[in-house]
Amino acid sequence: MSSVNNSAFKKYFHKNGRAMGSMGYFILLMIVFLIGAPEAWIRPNLHQSVFVMMPTLLFMVIPLVFLVTSGEIDLSFASTYGLSAYVFALLVTGGVDPAIAFIGGVCTGALVGASVGALIVFGRLSSLVASLGVLFLIRGFLFVSTNSRSITLLDIDTHWMYPMLVGKIYGLPVQVLWALGFIIFSYYLFNRHVFGIHVHHVGDNEVSAAQMGVNVKAVKIKAFMFVGIGAAIASISLGATVIEKHFTLSRAEGGVDSAFSLEPNEMKDLVRESQTAWEALGEIKYGPTNAEQNSLQFKRSIYVSKPVKKGEKLTSEISKKQIKFFCF
Repeated sequence: MSSVNNSAFKKYFHKNGRAMGSMGYFILLMIVFLIGAPEAWIRPNLHQSVFVMMPTLLFMVIPLVFLVTSGEIDLSFASTYGLSAYVFALLVTGGVDPAIAFIGGVCTGALVGASVGALIVFGRLSSLVASLGVLFLIRGFLFVSTNSRSITLLDIDTHWMYPMLVGKIYGLPVQVLWALGFIIFSYYLFNRHVFGIHVHHVGDNEVSAAQMGVNVKAVKIKAFMFVGIGAAIASISLGATVIEKHFTLSRAEGGVDSAFSLEPNEMKDLVRESQTAWEALGEIKYGPTNAEQNSLQFKRSIYVSKPVKKGEKLTSEISKKQIKFFCF
């Protein structure tokens, strides 16, 4: 009986060894954090931050699994993230409904992904070099077109999409539910769908996959598109609350990105000014404030000059005497 159980465990471990290894590493990492900083685990706001940020990372990282499995890599997804949010913001500020703007942002991500994929597949370029070039190309375009300034969307929180994308359900950020659904969908796509099977075949051996009738070029381009779509969804749902900036202890030490990285004192200024700008936005509130309660009797009001029956239409004849007295 024990040999049968051992055999079943070996088969299960052989089939799910990578996933179990990743989960084991995650648990070990959490234990280290718990031992090293136990006070962090009792602060709800930190857990809330994780629930908000983790879905964004999942939307960007999971599609990369498909691409890496197919034998390619895409470093341009970070700029796709910014470009999709930029297109979304431009459409909204131009008067387009946020739901349509959301579709436009996602289509932008898919278009960038398809373009990068086509450039690599048909141009026979290295995915590392080509995607890195697209990364800096889009980044330069965004810097020039925005003059390094952000676009603030003040009224978007009143749209029906806002609570659906970044709201809360019983205190839990709704992004977590979207991320969970995305994980389930991606698992099915990767392990059960024809597309996922083709991705595995292409990654194992492109030549044999082509001989089996798999359109290798189409599979790779679709994988690049999936990466672009994931980056677009992540950027639109959280782009307005995240500021990405390179950091270095000293620019004098040199490095690839040291010229545009912030030093500790500059990072401190960025955090302080960002917080000030966020607080300056305030919130929309209708009705009098607590400080105005005592002065409500002096505000303009409409009074009736005779009894009004239920359902009776309010006219100037009913209220005109008191309006003239109290308002003027």
